[in-house]
Amino acid sequence: MEKSHRTARLPAAPGSQEHPCIALANTLYTTPGGEQYDLLRTPETATEWAHEHHIVNNSYELQAYCASRFISFRYVIKELFDAYLNQRAPYPGALHAVNKTAHEALTMNALAWDAENRRYTRRIEDPLTQEVDYAIARIAYDAITLLTGEEADKLSECEAPDCDRIMLRTHARRRWCSVRCGDRIRAARSYERKRAQAEGD
Repeated sequence: MEKSHRTARLPAAPGSQEHPCIALANTLYTTPGGEQYDLLRTPETATEWAHEHHIVNNSYELQAYCASRFISFRYVIKELFDAYLNQRAPYPGALHAVNKTAHEALTMNALAWDAENRRYTRRIEDPLTQEVDYAIARIAYDAITLLTGEEADKLSECEAPDCDRIMLRTHARRRWCSVRCGDRIRAARSYERKRAQAEGD
């Protein structure tokens, strides 16, 4: 089946609410049935996704260039996850990109005093251009934290046929990213059992 690049909303995969790096990786995924969906396909859908996952301020609308930045970094994150899950070395370019990008988060922040509200606040020196830079840097830092922390052992790919979303296993028996995928697995198993019984009669 030819894959399309439509947009579709599935329930968030386990771990994607807590980890923006998982959320970004799952903006491009294939569902059971072989259809491919891209949640960053247009600036509008990319903005919707970024707001939904609190990646950028809700007043910020992503332009085409900004959406392309997320798309480019998505391939870095997906490469790092794929390398980890397949126990292979990642491409050096992906390591360089995530480390360089994470480091940039440290240079974009400045501590400022909000006199009106009498509290400290974070100031981004050029918020118009650096909103996306800072968001991607946070995603990079999150990926480093996840892949080197205790949760790394829970990182998994959905085991439903043809689904390639990334998730964290919330318990040892968790094998799929959504109820939809779980239902398909159970239905397939039930069909195979009935077919085996019919052949045995």
